[in-house]
Amino acid sequence: MNFSQILAVLAISVAMTGCEPHSTVPPAKPHYQRFVPLPADAFFVEGVPWHGYFALDTKTGTLCSTIKDRLMTRKLNFAGASEWANGVPSCEVILGANPD
Repeated sequence: MNFSQILAVLAISVAMTGCEPHSTVPPAKPHYQRFVPLPADAFFVEGVPWHGYFALDTKTGTLCSTIKDRLMTRKLNFAGASEWANGVPSCEVILGANPD
């Protein structure tokens, strides 16, 4: 085969395969994390028991606690400047009210 014949065969094979992908795999969904844990030093530190105790619900924009109260042996009662945290709902309650 000479160079022109090889070039012709190559051009025909490229034309037959085309540029369109023939994959049947659906495109991947983007990563989504519904509840994002907040570090204890983010904006409140007094009385916060550990990093990730609070989380932000990215769907509703609600602050929530990442633990279930019934699993704890005692109820955490925040005092002083952190007393506002006593009324923060658990993430489980928010997820139940606003499922994905």
